[in-house]
Amino acid sequence: MSERVLTLDMEGADLPGAGDPCITDIIPAALAAIDPSLPGACQQAASTLGVEAGARQVLLILVDGFGYELMMDHMGHTPTLRRLRSDIRSIHTIVPSTTSAAITAFGTGARPGATNMVGFSVAYGSGVMNLLAMEGGPAPTEWQPVPTFFERLAADGVGSAVVSPARFAGSGLTGAALRGARHVPADTLEQRVNAALRELRAGTPVVYLYWSEIDHCGHSHGVASDAWIGQIEQFDAGLSMLLRGLPRGVRAVLTADHGMINVEPAAIVDVASTPALRDGGRIVAGETRAAHVHAQEGRAEEVAARWRETLGESAWVLTRDQMPALIGPGDGAAIIEASGGHALLMPRALPAPLTAFSVRMVMADGAAYVRASGEALIYLGGRAIDRSREGALAPEAELALIDEAVAACGDGASLPRSQGGWESVGDGMIGAYVDRCASRIASLEPSGPRVASASVDEASGLLATLLERLGVPIDEAGAGLALRVSTDGRTLASSLPEDAVRQCLAHALTTNPAAPSGPGQYCVDPAFVLDADAITAGAALALITAR
Repeated sequence: MSERVLTLDMEGADLPGAGDPCITDIIPAALAAIDPSLPGACQQAASTLGVEAGARQVLLILVDGFGYELMMDHMGHTPTLRRLRSDIRSIHTIVPSTTSAAITAFGTGARPGATNMVGFSVAYGSGVMNLLAMEGGPAPTEWQPVPTFFERLAADGVGSAVVSPARFAGSGLTGAALRGARHVPADTLEQRVNAALRELRAGTPVVYLYWSEIDHCGHSHGVASDAWIGQIEQFDAGLSMLLRGLPRGVRAVLTADHGMINVEPAAIVDVASTPALRDGGRIVAGETRAAHVHAQEGRAEEVAARWRETLGESAWVLTRDQMPALIGPGDGAAIIEASGGHALLMPRALPAPLTAFSVRMVMADGAAYVRASGEALIYLGGRAIDRSREGALAPEAELALIDEAVAACGDGASLPRSQGGWESVGDGMIGAYVDRCASRIASLEPSGPRVASASVDEASGLLATLLERLGVPIDEAGAGLALRVSTDGRTLASSLPEDAVRQCLAHALTTNPAAPSGPGQYCVDPAFVLDADAITAGAALALITAR
């Protein structure tokens, strides 16, 4: 289970202690019911939550805003849940208890400090960004770097599906919390029930069903209003249909992301109209229940003291250095060094795109490969220096920052350990890279010149593997398209002119200004490899021209 050690003195706060069951434990428990060896599975979590082993599939149901106390207080309206009362138990959500933070914690097993999903909204640039939509902000994969359970399952060849309204398919929250699963659009409750059952009957190992209507109604009409009661009754009826139709061998697990209470208007404090709170502030983000106060330069302590004095016992006011204890530590490493960070130890020299992908998948800050001669080749990932040079070997000026840590190393075993530790790249990561590339480019539309087959000159063999996966014939003798990938995997040469290649890949290439644009360098999957990736680009080019 994820580490949750809290050292804050917050009188009256119901915070999880070390080992207390939490929303981050639900998917690990459910996966353990299928197979304890699955990525992310945790038998201890399954035992704590009472999820029995022996399942062939799992159904995960998340009901937004319908927390434990609300459920127990309104069982008179929910006969299906009432019959299951002995199986219902209370667990903790995370701080802040808001949908964007909690569902991402549910989907990744990580707390908000690691996922960057720290509220309903966050300060971004000179304004505020809504984390449900992330409109005008970075890609969800860039903002939220932690691999989801669904991504990890996909890398292991285990399929999953998310059943939710069509409008959620491309949302920021879906991309942050649920990426890696196939989205199945379904709007009404009946449609979602039927879609979930179809997926389970078709053999999908992990199915997730999301129900947001109770939360929406609570915000609009209040808890225990007639409209809200109608929503919980409707959900209970749908749950009954769902449970009756479950195939044999399915374990169903239901949770909420948070609860909800009615707040009287008189209890609301308007920051904008309260000079003691407004003075010294630069941006207020977050949400009503958990505001983020960004102070003007040099005024943070003053602002914090004034907020404590003004709000008294009605709020807990914490400073930045106290936040990791509440929301979990973040990945604050700026460089790879012996005193901090998380690094990949590569067993051999791998193509730069595969290394970049691996760094992203395990949330490393960078990677190192030590030659037999003792020379250390250092790859600095996007979070180690900046996102503009991800995938390239660091220049000498930047290598000097970590020379102390690697200069004395003769082999991998003697590399200094970082705070997060070293993690080796195995064959499973190579398979995950191939799976990701194939998924990314499989839907590309044909354009430009047409060929029937391709020849491949590439040391790693990854491009040939990709082409085989995509069904593109490889014909070394009479191929219509010749592809050659540089040793580092960053540059693609082909029998087509450069302008023809870019024309073919026009819809696949990223428009990110940080991506390389030199001859033969193409970036087609910036979510996982921001720098040049000749392997994926070569496969995309062959697929497009072969159709």
